[in-house]
Amino acid sequence: MTWQPDLADDEVLRRRHTLAANVRDDLSAAGLPIVAESATLGTGVLVEVDPLDDESGGVIVDWTTHFMLRSAATDALSAGHRDHPAIRYSGTVSKIMHDAVADILETAGYTLLRDYNDMSPYTILVTGQERGPSWRDWLHEQTNRQEQALHETTQNEQAKP
Repeated sequence: MTWQPDLADDEVLRRRHTLAANVRDDLSAAGLPIVAESATLGTGVLVEVDPLDDESGGVIVDWTTHFMLRSAATDALSAGHRDHPAIRYSGTVSKIMHDAVADILETAGYTLLRDYNDMSPYTILVTGQERGPSWRDWLHEQTNRQEQALHETTQNEQAKP
């Protein structure tokens, strides 16, 4: 029998998926491209839910460079050219984008750990989001005003003889 890690329960996964959706929305609102989880050639921010039941669980956020740059850096590293320009450029871009993404998330009120995974540098773990005023408040107010106006219009139309 092979050991398998325990998966988080449905309620924990639901909270993590909600958190991941908020992270995607906030990063997208900041102008960053979001990579679909199933995309292999995407460029931008990859946001994934950690399905495991452990204390360090949450939402994993990573910057993904263009596949051509990743390929060039991987080839150079495989060939032993550790000082290759593709490796330097890829590493520098990844570090800069990691810091920018983490700063944006912290500004939006997220609780996170930078570089939490030694095996995957420049990966961010988002563990929560503080409650409080948000840029989204305006959006919610707009939606409520529109819904109220639609409701009043419908009532006025129904009241006409």
